[in-house]
Amino acid sequence: MATFLYEFMRQVDENWMEIDLLITEAESARASNLSLYNAICRSASILMVSHLEGFTKGLVKAVVRDLNENCDFGELPKPIQRTYCKKYLGNNIDSVGDKHEKKVVLLIDKFSEMKSKISHEPSHFPVNKNPNPNVINAIYTNFGIKNVFLHLHQSELDDVFSESHDYVIECIQREKDNVSIGVSQFPYTITFSNMGLTKSVLDVKGGRTLWEEFIDQINMKRHSIAHGNDFVNSEDVVVLKESKARLVFLQLGLISIVGAYISENIVSK
Repeated sequence: MATFLYEFMRQVDENWMEIDLLITEAESARASNLSLYNAICRSASILMVSHLEGFTKGLVKAVVRDLNENCDFGELPKPIQRTYCKKYLGNNIDSVGDKHEKKVVLLIDKFSEMKSKISHEPSHFPVNKNPNPNVINAIYTNFGIKNVFLHLHQSELDDVFSESHDYVIECIQREKDNVSIGVSQFPYTITFSNMGLTKSVLDVKGGRTLWEEFIDQINMKRHSIAHGNDFVNSEDVVVLKESKARLVFLQLGLISIVGAYISENIVSK
């Protein structure tokens, strides 16, 4: 049986058809109806950020469902066990102190003994938040992956910022096939070597990756439109195509990273 993560990837593909439709309509209206063209481009800018937010929620749910389907609590990576304890100890799970740590250990031992299943809520945010880099980082930290953007930094995914659009589209199709195969069964077979996702270091201490800058840009654009700060369309349909391609590639990278981490850190039965 295919994994929930594999099925989630198929759903993500279908979700992007909405953006593809808007881009097609914008191209048709560009020469004949400038007002409609501007309205479509502004709407697409907002929806792309919405798709990224929905992606992070769906990704967490799919991974948790795969873990529950295939693992007992004691077989889960320790960071995921600790994150689940937030449900009972609150968000101060990383608090220091012997008393707190004893509670965590006791809960982990009890849940392991009971072969408990986990829920997705502790791994995500209880309220809706824009998918900025800090939010995405926090979600991955809950899985045990610290600074997910360092896995993306200097990987093959960075090519989207320098290569032609046609080349990026070819890469997306190739990697989509590879990632689909890598998450089609559990344990996942995807590795960090896929797309060069081995964790790197920043050239400048405290600097930011290209992906963090990109995500900040699309969030700022969405914010200015949604809150009435910007009524002039500054997005060209060409830019929308590039942004969509970058987001699709980003999603493939994020799926690969969590899949590789899970496959390396689950406890074998």
